[in-house]
Amino acid sequence: MALSLGSGVMRGVNLGITQAESAERSERASRLGSGMGLWGALLVASAPLFAYYLAALYRDERTHYQFVPFALLGVAVLCFARFDRRVRPPSGIVGWGAIGLGVVTLLTAGLLFSPWLGAVTFVAFCTAFFWSARDRQGGRLIGLALPLAMVVHLPLGLDHLLIVQLQQITTRISSSLLDRLAVPHTTAGNVIGLVNRDLFVAEACSGVQSVFTLLCVASFLVAYRGYRLWYAPPLWAAAVAMAVLGNSLRVTIVALASVWLEKDWTTGISHELVGYFCLGAATLLLLAFDQFLQAMVHPIRGKQFSAVAAKNAVANAWDRWVAWAEPVVASGPALALAPAGGGSLPGGGSLLGDAGEGSGEAAGRARGAWPVTGLLGAGAVLAAAWFSYRIVEDFHVRGARWTVSLDEQPLFIPPAETISGSLGTLRVDGHRAMHDEEGGGIGRPADVWVFGDDRVRGQFVLSQPYLGWHDLCLCYQIRDWELVDSEILAPAGGGQEPLADDPLRIGFARFRKAGQNNGYLWVSAITYDGQPVEPPPPMVTSSALGRRLQTLTEPEYVGNLMMVQLWVETTGRLGADELTKLRASFDEGRRLIRQSVLQGTPGAVSPVSSSPEVLP
Repeated sequence: MALSLGSGVMRGVNLGITQAESAERSERASRLGSGMGLWGALLVASAPLFAYYLAALYRDERTHYQFVPFALLGVAVLCFARFDRRVRPPSGIVGWGAIGLGVVTLLTAGLLFSPWLGAVTFVAFCTAFFWSARDRQGGRLIGLALPLAMVVHLPLGLDHLLIVQLQQITTRISSSLLDRLAVPHTTAGNVIGLVNRDLFVAEACSGVQSVFTLLCVASFLVAYRGYRLWYAPPLWAAAVAMAVLGNSLRVTIVALASVWLEKDWTTGISHELVGYFCLGAATLLLLAFDQFLQAMVHPIRGKQFSAVAAKNAVANAWDRWVAWAEPVVASGPALALAPAGGGSLPGGGSLLGDAGEGSGEAAGRARGAWPVTGLLGAGAVLAAAWFSYRIVEDFHVRGARWTVSLDEQPLFIPPAETISGSLGTLRVDGHRAMHDEEGGGIGRPADVWVFGDDRVRGQFVLSQPYLGWHDLCLCYQIRDWELVDSEILAPAGGGQEPLADDPLRIGFARFRKAGQNNGYLWVSAITYDGQPVEPPPPMVTSSALGRRLQTLTEPEYVGNLMMVQLWVETTGRLGADELTKLRASFDEGRRLIRQSVLQGTPGAVSPVSSSPEVLP
């Protein structure tokens, strides 16, 4: 009897354990399905626009983001190798805050159809996932968000502005190196004048743009080594410094090859080899700085320290918050570093815990989250469908306007006599054709008609090719001209009947420099079949921030363009009558260029040179 009763009790206990295990497995499955549903919905909603952003990144030929495929592959490999294979729901302020930011940018991207905002959305959602995910030691994977964020180019044209400003620093450093080597040269802006040629710094630094590549390498160091996130700023600063040194070395090598060896290393395989060599040298310098940084923040304490020394408050604070070492007693083992990303307790548990694990209440919340997840999934599918429709529509519009890439676009080279003698009230002093590397001071291939008198001096320029409208105001701001205001004006008649389809508006901007120097810019654009293109809305505002904020949306025209500009400098302010006459002169010059294009009478047609886009 007793034996039978005991056996029944044991069967009841085993049955209870089996039911508890079954319930726990069901709860875990519910949490897993809910988490996967949420992350899947966020991925589905953001993936189409992010993919289109990547395509646009290469369509717009941003050569300084050539590292993007390697960055995405590296993040994927590190995540796969370290992820503990447990999908968790979002947690903490960072996780939910990143999701909230992603939702806002996703809605904004839908309203404006901005692939750039779509990329920001994708990175924000991935940041929330990395914050909630754990590696095999229990640490967060948030460090992977840094190299992923490098995929998103700087907004508002700040990436181009940064490159050009660094090129100015590169010019000065390269000039100092050439002075040390006793190489005769002069410098004017970004142009280094050698004995046998003028070397434009940008053409020596094009191809591999090491600034953003090294920034990505520095971000990977933080993720790979498991540094705290505050390590990123000093590593980024070092990356920029090393990039400048590497580009300075590159310019110096190209200059020495030209002077000492009489070799042109600005193009071809030699140009690429020099670039990769200098990029490798800069990377080694960055790794050396990383080792220096590790030595500077090494833990203070060790197992040889006494109990008194282990109580030192300054040492404890340094080890925990700077060197991220876990606290130990004096008689304990040697200090060990915490897992990558921080955020773990000494016992291996998370600071925020695994939300809902082993808790019936949390399991109930997970089961209750299924309807919410379903709604998110439906919304994600609708968002993906909407973005896919807009992408296909945009692709068709672009395909109708797209001809060839900028590298393959034949140049339109007008005859020198297209503009001769005078341009309205301006006396033209001469014409300069800058269609190859020798005309590096312009940047893009250009035809320049110069003029000047006691009152004004300047140039009328046809530069090409550009993918869409090019903001020439930025080019003069880089030259230290301060933008006073800009607007869109109706062109002056100039006493002639306008051509068919002449634009109703042209761009106009005023600049000033130290002293009494004033600058005036009239600008328009022409397609390669002779059609005029009006300025985009950003020309309306003179605020640099306002102009750049409006560039977050896609430009109104997409295709290969020729930019036409009239630039005038004067030591005093021009009156209204003088501005009217200059505007008529610009309109006459633009009309003559259009006539030459429509008549199909170019002097020659040649492929685009490798000169980079920096100045107008």
